[in-house]
Amino acid sequence: MIRYLYHIVVVVVLLLGSCCALVAQEAVVDTVRLLLPAKVEAIQTSTSPNSRFSVGIRDRLFTIEQLQPSNEQSLSDYLQRNSAVYIKEFGQGMGAYISIRGTSASHTSVQWNGMNVSMPTMGQTDFSHLPLFFFDAMELHIGGAGALYGNGSIGGSVQLSTTPLWKQGVSMQVKLGAGSFDARFAGANVRWSGNGWEGRTAALYSFAQNNFFFSNNTKIGKPRERQQHASSLNWGVLQELYKKIGARNRLSFHIWYVDFDRNVQPSVSNNDRPQTWTSLLDKNFKLSGTYRGNANHFRYSTQIGYARDYEKYEKEIIEADCVVGVVEGEYIRNRFVVKMGGNAAYTSPTGKAFESAAQEWRSDIYGLLWWKPTPTIMVNAGIRQSFVSALSLSSDPFVGAQWTFVQRGAHRLTIRGAFSQSHKIPTLNDRYWGGANSWLRPERGTTVESGVDYEAEAGGWCWSVNGTLYYSYVQDWIRWFPAGVVWRPQNIPVVKASGAEAAFSVKGSIERVKIGMDAHYAHTGITVKEGLWTHDPEVGHQLAFQPVHCFTAKANTSYRSVLLEVQSRYTGARTTNDIHDILPGYQVWNVQSAYTSTWCKHQCTFKINVNNLFNKDYQNVKFFAMPGRNYMVTIQYQL
Repeated sequence: MIRYLYHIVVVVVLLLGSCCALVAQEAVVDTVRLLLPAKVEAIQTSTSPNSRFSVGIRDRLFTIEQLQPSNEQSLSDYLQRNSAVYIKEFGQGMGAYISIRGTSASHTSVQWNGMNVSMPTMGQTDFSHLPLFFFDAMELHIGGAGALYGNGSIGGSVQLSTTPLWKQGVSMQVKLGAGSFDARFAGANVRWSGNGWEGRTAALYSFAQNNFFFSNNTKIGKPRERQQHASSLNWGVLQELYKKIGARNRLSFHIWYVDFDRNVQPSVSNNDRPQTWTSLLDKNFKLSGTYRGNANHFRYSTQIGYARDYEKYEKEIIEADCVVGVVEGEYIRNRFVVKMGGNAAYTSPTGKAFESAAQEWRSDIYGLLWWKPTPTIMVNAGIRQSFVSALSLSSDPFVGAQWTFVQRGAHRLTIRGAFSQSHKIPTLNDRYWGGANSWLRPERGTTVESGVDYEAEAGGWCWSVNGTLYYSYVQDWIRWFPAGVVWRPQNIPVVKASGAEAAFSVKGSIERVKIGMDAHYAHTGITVKEGLWTHDPEVGHQLAFQPVHCFTAKANTSYRSVLLEVQSRYTGARTTNDIHDILPGYQVWNVQSAYTSTWCKHQCTFKINVNNLFNKDYQNVKFFAMPGRNYMVTIQYQL
């Protein structure tokens, strides 16, 4: 309890400090307003400067207007409600790992303002403790993206960003929430801008006891039990400073610290066995400085960053320090863009399992090309070559094109296609945990995809439909297997995936009532094509914990200041590590209602979320309970 009170005090002090800065800045801003004319600035519409080179595939951009109403959620919760990607969850607020097109979590790169978010020793990101509250935009890239985003982008990439708004004056957002299972949330976000400067301070605190009831399917009669040892505490701070230099150049600094302390939720069979309970503490610190310049047709940028990741599992501590530098240049001329860049990173982990040889250098050089030869055709190409200590890697090419062959009034029909190759370097855990696993080879993914997009607008309504077919395979897929009393990584020769994705969206209004609907579906078939041995029983079977079907849909309506939204997600059947053990599919419904009003001349929003509306009893991963019906109430105040 003392520890929790300490964290609350820290956040309160940070919030008070932000308020003091707000008051102090207000006087400065008032003076600036008298001296400077108003300016209208364009706001960045993409999270990644490389997204323009992803012609041929379908990226999804989530803007600040889309993220902000639900930014008390974790990134895993938000993606499950707004996309068809699969998130493998080990309980409520516990480990949550993304799977795009059936690939593993380490096959999706996650970057924040160009810096890798994944812990370098593990090579994957736990989406349950990435606070959506910190981010202004997110881009979900589905498909191979090695040429664009580098290592680990075999399945796709998630690009997160924080962006200056250059809105003159001071603005502030405060959000408070409380809900089932002793869930609490508090966050504040303060921005100030004037005279070519912009600053941002954000802080958050999130806690949940997670003492929900569940049916224990490992005991006779499936008795109802209360979940034990599943609490989680997440708090963090974000500080940013931006400076315009001249009319076209910008300097920025970013500091991010997140502390995630949780009890590891036990399996239902160990719920009443305290001797098996464990805990996990993660601390992530990131610091970066970036300079962006713009001279006529040439843009350039350089970035220096430092990251320190700390993880404590029971008494085992793993730490890693990483220093990275990036240089990029881009030439823009009419309908032609060419970009070249390079980066280098040095990582030094510490822990009982790592030797001095675990220190690692990585570097990339890459070139990207975008060309629009006609108003209806776009093509692009790219290539990246990576270098890493003691490993040999082939280059990652990317080629994409799209053609809008129907464009009549408000109707547009486009076909697209892309080919890409990507790689994943064995993580430091893969290469050095328990000894030097020198036999491991880098993973290599190849993807071919094609799709069609249709957009139309008529009578005040707009809608879009799109579909994608893809085929991909991964050579030397790394997987850990038991080897006596220990586990060792091995390269599975070939894993192949094929499937289809579809999405539908419609928006409009009847009188003054606004209506919106959208749906996303993913059909994923992923199997071992060539196993480790001749009669490998997994050959030809769907990989463990990979659903064939994922579907999510939501409908919302608003009238004046009142919003009502209903959302549902279906996750299909999955196997466990035993190919004959089937976990049944499940569907969960959620509903939210929000009311926005003006209080003291500022906007105030009251929202209530009811999750798992029909009290579905389900497990995402076998023997790990998920909560029944629960609620969360939030109040947001903006000035």
